Amino acid sequence: MSLLLPDNSCSEVDPVGFSFAAVRYGPELSAEHEWLRLDRDHAAGFEQRDAQMRVLPGRCTAIASETSIEVVLMVASEGTDGVVMIRHALAGDSVIEVENSLLEPVAVAEPGSGDAAIELPIRAGAPLRIVAKLERGSRIQVSTRAA
Repeated sequence: MSLLLPDNSCSEVDPVGFSFAAVRYGPELSAEHEWLRLDRDHAAGFEQRDAQMRVLPGRCTAIASETSIEVVLMVASEGTDGVVMIRHALAGDSVIEVENSLLEPVAVAEPGSGDAAIELPIRAGAPLRIVAKLERGSRIQVSTRAA
């Protein structure tokens, strides 16, 4: 019995998606879990008692239930412009920072009241770097699509 997804589930590559994904956790965020094969590990997840993160094609979700985590994502667009949607609920000193390929700030989200969202364009060949420092009680969902 194979634990792999059916062959047709990854036959078409989305032109806009994650090229890197990692979560840092533990004392002083000293431990890291990195997704090494984003093109194949479609249902890959990280789960601890107090935090979880899932990376799927076109979508990533992270929840910091009872501990702080740091999520690092690189979003790239191959050959077409796209859109990155960041939905979040931030608590405490949580912050989300988005930078372009020149490390210039594109967007910043800080704690506010309730759920919020940021929609950003992404140009072909110009990746975005998202760093979300999530305090307990925070969550983020990042989704991508072609424009």
